[in-house]
Amino acid sequence: MRWQAFSKGIAQNLHPFGQDLLVFLQEDRQVRILPGYGWMDGGCLVLAAALRAWSQGRLGIAAWMRECAQTDDGLLVDHYAATVLDEDVFLLLDADGLGTVEDFTAKMDLEQTSGGFLVVDALPYFEQACIGQRPKIEANLYPGNPVPTLVSGLVQAFGDFTMDRIWLGWPERGLDAVVMRP
Repeated sequence: MRWQAFSKGIAQNLHPFGQDLLVFLQEDRQVRILPGYGWMDGGCLVLAAALRAWSQGRLGIAAWMRECAQTDDGLLVDHYAATVLDEDVFLLLDADGLGTVEDFTAKMDLEQTSGGFLVVDALPYFEQACIGQRPKIEANLYPGNPVPTLVSGLVQAFGDFTMDRIWLGWPERGLDAVVMRP
C-alpha cells in the first residue's frame, strides 16, 4: 500500500495527519526555524527530534544511509525520519507526512542518486547527530537547538501527542475518522 505520491515537486500525502503536518511545516513560523534550509535538505534531524520529543519518546527514529569512504564508520546518514511501529504496521513520518516503507524507499530512491538503504532503528546515529558527533559531511542541521520551538508549535497546532493522530484514518485499522487540528 502507498500513502504518498512523489515526483520532483512537492509530495502528496494521502493520510489526514500527514496532510496536516505538511501544511503545518510550510507555515512561516516553522519555516523561519531553519532559514535558508528546508525540512528535507538539512532540517530532517530537527524535525525527527521534535517529533520524538512531542511523542515523549513513543516514536522511534529511522535513517536513510549509504556507504561513504569519507566517514570514520564508513556510513553517511542522508535523512532521518520518525517511526511508528505496531505489531503489524511500520510507518515513517517526516516532512513529507506519514508513509509506508515503500513510500519512503521510493522517495529516497528518487531524491538520492547515489543509492542507499533504510536503517529501521537508527537511534544511535540520531543521538550522536543531536550532540554534533556525526560527520559534518552529513549536513544535518541543529542550529541553536530549535527543537523546543518546533515542539511548542506541534502542541499548539495538534495538541498533545496521541497514537490516534497516527491510526485514525489508517484503513487496516478500520478507522475512517478524519484527523483535524483542534
